[in-house]
Amino acid sequence: MKKILSIGIDDSLSCTGIAIIKRNKGVDTLIDTSIIKAETKMDWTAAALRIAKICNDSTMPKRLKYLKRGYEIRVAIELPFTWGLNSIVVERTGSVQKLYFLAGCIYNEFQGKCLLVQVNKWKGNSPKKITYQRMKEKYRFRFQANERNFNVSDAIGIADHALNKRTKADFVCPQFVTSVSRVG
Repeated sequence: MKKILSIGIDDSLSCTGIAIIKRNKGVDTLIDTSIIKAETKMDWTAAALRIAKICNDSTMPKRLKYLKRGYEIRVAIELPFTWGLNSIVVERTGSVQKLYFLAGCIYNEFQGKCLLVQVNKWKGNSPKKITYQRMKEKYRFRFQANERNFNVSDAIGIADHALNKRTKADFVCPQFVTSVSRVG
């Protein structure tokens, strides 16, 4: 049976949730979670600094440790997506474009060896509280439910999805990001 290390990244403008799950001998274990909070309002410089933290500070030591142990590494990022009544307002603020920028840069930092996951593929339209409960039941973590920790529980869900539902239909090709993002 394959040994896999799955890293899930849930990005938002206020913070980024990161989760690392390992699968060894068919057993999935949550080994680390972290949250990278935005220091200031998200501008392009702040976005670049957060990308460096995500790709280097938060995940690099564990990735190297598990690569040496023969693990396959899977990185999955939630692809930004808007729906509902707030979609028009959100798109006009530039928030979606900043999230696409983050997702694209993270993808590039991992040298294209990551999966872009559409939210409707990994959790449908379940509210964050439901995702939190499902992931807590499965992985038995201890952090409390709140807005910032919902990004971490979503990251756990994204990493879990990359472990368990890996088909071509579940993920988006990188060309999708460049064709719909409008940076500027």
